[in-house]
Amino acid sequence: MLFSQTFRFEQQHSAIYNTILNLELREATQQIETLKIQESDNCALLLLENYIDFLTLFISEEKTLFDQLQSNKNTRIKSFEKLSDENPYKLWAIATTNLQWAFVRLKFDEKYTATFEIRKAHLLLNENQNRFPEFKTNLLAAGFLHALFGAVPARYQIIMKLASLNGSIEKGRSELYELLYLTTADASLSHLRKETLFYLSFIEMNLNANKQFSENLLQQFSDNDLSSPLMIYAKATLEMRLGKNNKALETLSFETTATSYPFCFLDYLRGECLLRKLDFDAQKSYQKYISTFGGTNYITDAKRKIAWIYLLQGDQETYLLLMTALKIDENRTIDIDKQAVKEATSRKTPHLDLLKTQLLFDGGYYDEALQVIAHKTFDSEAHTLEQLYRMARIFDEQKNHEQARIYYQKTIEKGKNANSYFAANAALKIAEYYETTYNYSEAKTYYNLCLKMNPTEYRTSIHQKAKAGLSRLPKN
Repeated sequence: MLFSQTFRFEQQHSAIYNTILNLELREATQQIETLKIQESDNCALLLLENYIDFLTLFISEEKTLFDQLQSNKNTRIKSFEKLSDENPYKLWAIATTNLQWAFVRLKFDEKYTATFEIRKAHLLLNENQNRFPEFKTNLLAAGFLHALFGAVPARYQIIMKLASLNGSIEKGRSELYELLYLTTADASLSHLRKETLFYLSFIEMNLNANKQFSENLLQQFSDNDLSSPLMIYAKATLEMRLGKNNKALETLSFETTATSYPFCFLDYLRGECLLRKLDFDAQKSYQKYISTFGGTNYITDAKRKIAWIYLLQGDQETYLLLMTALKIDENRTIDIDKQAVKEATSRKTPHLDLLKTQLLFDGGYYDEALQVIAHKTFDSEAHTLEQLYRMARIFDEQKNHEQARIYYQKTIEKGKNANSYFAANAALKIAEYYETTYNYSEAKTYYNLCLKMNPTEYRTSIHQKAKAGLSRLPKN
């Protein structure tokens, strides 16, 4: 039987793929158009085009462009379906296309269609893995999905089972680390290294309590990787998570080319790093992000951070004026933007010492943060609760775990019925400590305690991490 389509992925296609990951999307598009003249039947070019659409939409969050491009999905899948069933790229290409469009749809709150596409991708990847166990490219998307499924909150597990979705964080991590090793051991897979490293960065940063894995993963990055804005983002966010604020600023200083697709979120991250060292030049980075980004995520928080800068400089009047303007942003979808709106509507001005402590701590400046807060006395119950929590976090990062546990316990006792996230996150941090010291029974107790609390702040992300923690614990 003759098939009208082939899937050839050779050196020139690998080069285009690397160009795409460097966000040189216009150049990659031109290269694909040139190759199409000679390879009109090669579906690899269609998948590369899908990567371009995916990255363009995921980064830009431009709804009009999404409406224009989404018909490309079905056209490409129809071509992939014409591949031979004996070609291991067939199901993988269909799955990857579905998965990429699902992640884009989630940006535009199309949850139902995205769930369907994710389920389809998962089933196709599992089938492909069973049929072609030596086809290691399959591990790229399969590993990432398995890790994500392992972190789904408990209340959604019944949906997971009904949809035939399964996975675990450890399974996904293992698959991706296997692929990362193979990208250096097998030249035919070397082109997958950057994307694999990117997914692992997300998993270690968001789904793993043990920061040593993030530290180890950082060693996998080279200066050559930083020709890609995506890799700059991955490395900088790992460094920020580890309190290596100055290192993150160095990473973010790597110049991207003038022709690369604008990744505006890097400006937001620069603002975060500068503000965490109380450098008020952060305002320029936040303002650049607000003025150049076409989407909505993190815009409200960037505006709040500019208001904070005025407050930290003693200009409370401008702070209040800017925060009042945020009240119209009430329909935000991510936690940090929701928290910014909540601060605006509460009419409660942050305490300057607590705000400085929070920022310095987030930057990894633990000694300076402790000096600001250690001997203060607060009149407000809410401020006292936050003081306990901030001191617990500082002691934790300074490896003074006994003092950290004392202050975490005080935070839980004082704040377990409060709306703030402090007590829930304190329980999460105690659980993570017990997990990393192999005291799994205590880890389970505190992860479950975290899940019993329902703060109005950051509940989704805190509960997701607690669920991820429970999923990592031994079953017996």
